[in-house]
Order: sequence, then C-alpha cells, then structure tokens
Amino acid sequence: MAGKHGWPVQLAMVPWVNDVAGGDLDIELTLLAVPDGVNMSIELLSVGVCAHTGGTTLLADLEWVDDSASDVVALLATAVDIDDITDRIWNEIWTGTQRLDPGDTVNLALTGFDTGSSVGYTFIVEFRIVERSGN
Repeated sequence: MAGKHGWPVQLAMVPWVNDVAGGDLDIELTLLAVPDGVNMSIELLSVGVCAHTGGTTLLADLEWVDDSASDVVALLATAVDIDDITDRIWNEIWTGTQRLDPGDTVNLALTGFDTGSSVGYTFIVEFRIVERSGN
C-alpha cells in the first residue's frame, strides 16, 4: 500500500489513576485506535509513560490488535516493569514503527498488585497520520 506523510508527528496523552485500595490489577487501556472506513493509516512511533506517584507493582504489555487479521493480537512489548521508571519524566515503553490500518488498535494491558496508595500515570503515544493513496 502506497502512502505519504502528510501530517506532522502528534502526541496523544492517556491519563490513568489507580485509586483501587489494594488487590490484584488486571486492566486494559486503549491508547490509540484507527476508525473503520477512513482513508488513512496511523504510523505508531513510540509509547512512553510518566509516573506521578509510586506505590504499585505493575507490568505492562503493549498490544497491537490487527483488525484485518481477524483481531489478531501481536505483542509490541512484553512485561515492561512500570515500577522501574523514574517519576515525573518520560520513560520509554516501546519505540519503533508500526503501521495501523482502519479498525486497528493499540492497547496497554496492565497487571500487578496495588499497595493501597493512589497512583497516577500518563501514557504518551507518539504517532503520525499517513494518508492512503489508491483507495
């Protein structure tokens, strides 16, 4: 599929606050989605996280759900230790290039254990819209 870069790099910020008082965590956040029926793709460039407070044992899997392949899930990054990041600065989860077509999503699966304190994170997604030609 031919394409051209017609848009500058953009950032999407997805905040998440875990205010559950203790216990196991098993959640999934959608970080980015390409609408069905549009004449564009998205080029995913990086995903990072900024922690605002600590107190959680947390692992993250970054997933690409490919709609054109019957919702097949591919892991872009696995078992990233969110505990091992520096607070209040951007920390890399994944960097690369992944083309997302209409219907595709990028999700972050978070598992771990909350210590009981409120924890805040902002997940930062760097991407570029790519116009599709010939459709």
